[in-house]
Amino acid sequence: MSDFTEEAKVRIGDLGSAAKLASVNDTSQFMIGTLGYIAPEVLRGEAYSFPCDIWSLGCLLFVLLSARPPFWNEDKREFKTNVVN
Repeated sequence: MSDFTEEAKVRIGDLGSAAKLASVNDTSQFMIGTLGYIAPEVLRGEAYSFPCDIWSLGCLLFVLLSARPPFWNEDKREFKTNVVN
């Protein structure tokens, strides 16, 4: 149920596709993430770390401020090209 009062609690969702790295120096190469928030290095199959979280946060802020996802395209291939470029 939606709650639009000042006492409403913020809930974070879509963490089912999260990965926990062992240390700040650790990296991953698994392609994990949600289309629309996934960083270019993940799409390129490169090793990645915490900076990808900052990219995703930036995408989230963009959505919250503009009511539309950045780089969006109905064609997934074109969307991925937009993100990488």
